[in-house]
Amino acid sequence: MTKLEASQLIEEIVNNLLEADAINPIENFGDNSVLLGEGAVLDSISFITFITDVEDKIQEVTGKELYLVLSEIDNFNVDNPNLTADGLANYIHSIT
Repeated sequence: MTKLEASQLIEEIVNNLLEADAINPIENFGDNSVLLGEGAVLDSISFITFITDVEDKIQEVTGKELYLVLSEIDNFNVDNPNLTADGLANYIHSIT
C-alpha cells in the first residue's frame, strides 16, 4: 500500500465515523491532524474504533491480517507523544 493510499484509507475511515456520528465533527482534517496525544481529534473510545476500522480495511484491501502496534511507529514515542494522520500513514505504508 502506498503512502497516498494509506492517507486516503485514514481519511475514508474518519469520514465514515463522522457520518455515523461516532466522533465529533473535525474541521480541516489532514496529514497534520493529531489522532492520539495532546490536541487529538479523537477521544480514547473513538480512537480504538478508528484503529479497529483501519486494521479491518487494511485486511480487506491487502488480504493481509495486520495489527497496528503503536510502539513500532517511528515518530510516536515518549519524546513525541502525538500520533498524526501522516505518521500513521507512513507506518501503514511501511508494514504493507
